[in-house]
Amino acid sequence: MPNDADRAGTPAGVFGAELRYYRNRAGLSQRDLAPRANVSHDVISKIETGERPPAEDFPPRLDAIPELDTQGGLTQCRELKGCNDSVTGAGWPAWLPDMQRSSR
Repeated sequence: MPNDADRAGTPAGVFGAELRYYRNRAGLSQRDLAPRANVSHDVISKIETGERPPAEDFPPRLDAIPELDTQGGLTQCRELKGCNDSVTGAGWPAWLPDMQRSSR
């Protein structure tokens, strides 16, 4: 089972690190943030460690929380890091190998 360090470079891990950054900057605990995002603190914890990717509607809900002041950053992060795509065991979007082959 991968640990937090193994997940750090995955799309879900990068998103989780961004969420943790905004949450800490706002001075909120996971328990403080959870009801604002309409999830349990356990969900926040799993997303922050990269154990669980964010649901499609989750980044916009987080971006709408005024205390986080993300200015849309979490939605952008999710889109840019490929969290919308299925992820291979290596933590890369499933389409990446095809793109690498097509660029040769």
